[in-house]
Amino acid sequence: MCATPQTPDVKLQVGLEMRAAAKTVSSTQTLKKASVILSKTKTQPRQTGSDRSTDEIIIGMTLDEVIQFITETTIVGGTFYIASMEDEGKAIFLLKECIKRMVVCALVHSIWYYTDFHKHIGVWKTSEPRTHFIFTLKTMWIVFLYMLGKYATEKFLCIKATTLEFIVLYQITEEHIGERLASLLRCGENNSTMKDALLAVIIFYLLDLGRYVGHRIGHAESVWYRKFPWAHAHHHNQVFMDPLLNFMSPYVHFAAIGTYVPCGVFAAFGYERAARWAWVASIFPTLTQHMGADPLPWLTRINHYYFYGALPWISLYHSYHHLHIVKSGNFGNTSCLWDYVFGTVTPESIYHIEHGEPTPRIKKFFADADKLERHFVKNLANKNRIDLS
Repeated sequence: MCATPQTPDVKLQVGLEMRAAAKTVSSTQTLKKASVILSKTKTQPRQTGSDRSTDEIIIGMTLDEVIQFITETTIVGGTFYIASMEDEGKAIFLLKECIKRMVVCALVHSIWYYTDFHKHIGVWKTSEPRTHFIFTLKTMWIVFLYMLGKYATEKFLCIKATTLEFIVLYQITEEHIGERLASLLRCGENNSTMKDALLAVIIFYLLDLGRYVGHRIGHAESVWYRKFPWAHAHHHNQVFMDPLLNFMSPYVHFAAIGTYVPCGVFAAFGYERAARWAWVASIFPTLTQHMGADPLPWLTRINHYYFYGALPWISLYHSYHHLHIVKSGNFGNTSCLWDYVFGTVTPESIYHIEHGEPTPRIKKFFADADKLERHFVKNLANKNRIDLS
């Protein structure tokens, strides 16, 4: 059967109908787009006139940014001012100490990078991406803030702590708590070495608890984790660690306060030697936890199976604490005892201890060097700033 040929009038009618249909489809799509725009406009109304007063631009910044800048400047400048009031050359000494610590931290991280430590010895058995390394060097100013915060915290708590010394600048005596309480709580004149050693162990696990609680607080809310002067997130931008990474944590770290307070209280009651021993003992896991490697896996297994994380050897545990692709856990800073007690041990770290290697998902994450490089280019973007909120 042959098709009936269309006359010019029929062709014209068909063309008009097709154009009308196209306009209908286009109108429908336009209406849909308009409805989306209107819905956004309702949730985020345009600010005009007096409504823009809260976001008014002042010297290139919004009002919130100006307030933030004033706060940050006051904290940093105030610290130097306090130092200058303490002693004529103290502010200059503090400045030199900050710069020196920055240089040392940059040097150590560079050694870890150029010796390819993380590939040969590290937990993840892969090289540190260059993006990660460059970002670390660019953010060494965080060490500067850490040193200022350390000085201010110790000044506020009336203590002085170095690698081998812990000194309190006050004593709690019978004038403060009465003769009866002082006789019970104050240290005797001839405290035995054995008694001080036992007391040092008690202080150690008290400060371990203090650090655990302080560390969890630092992760608990966005204001503590991202907002200066706390901003613990800066410390967690580091996945490929080095032993001095502890210094890459901004002005105030609650875990540091959790260390100072138990040692300071016992020292104030006269137990200076026991407090000093506990303080010095806490420095070893502080350094080894950020090593980025577990050179003694047999000791890690003993710690897990027989001591429930109580031994101050937590390098593998803490590597997982810094791994951002697993659930946050392993908050212990000197041991992981309290993680076992409160159920906050990261499951992936337990798998690694028991199987001798990471989970398949984590192995896959670190397997492709190019993909890992691209991941950190994206992950570290826009994080070189003092406030991460």
